[in-house]
Amino acid sequence: MKVHLCPGCCKAVMQLKASDDKFYDYEINTNPPEAHRCQLNLQEGMRRKNEALALLERTNKGLTETLRNIAAKISLSYGEVSADEVRTYLMSNQMPVPESRMGTIFRGRHWEFTGMRKRSSWPRNHAREIKIWRWVGPPLP
Repeated sequence: MKVHLCPGCCKAVMQLKASDDKFYDYEINTNPPEAHRCQLNLQEGMRRKNEALALLERTNKGLTETLRNIAAKISLSYGEVSADEVRTYLMSNQMPVPESRMGTIFRGRHWEFTGMRKRSSWPRNHAREIKIWRWVGPPLP
């Protein structure tokens, strides 16, 4: 038997192995339906994401600007940049990698999504797809 808990706290899913050696899912409601908080619609999910990223930007503007400048310089040198290249730069210069801030780098009007994605090479990212960006802002000093 395997049990998976919904991150929103409203149900558990049990997988039971039957006599035919197949697993079957059984949902167990742990709260009444009106307390169902784990399923957000896309609009609410995006609102929460943008709210969190904006809070990160406000709490340490200097760090965010430093990361953006590094990314912009990489983009100007190579034509494009992703979070992986920023991580590589930080690590090669013995700088800490602020994982929680990586999502704030490419926000704003000076960044353009190239339409391309790649698999992240960082093991912690489990090969998830990341976007490739281009700096379209003013020249850097």
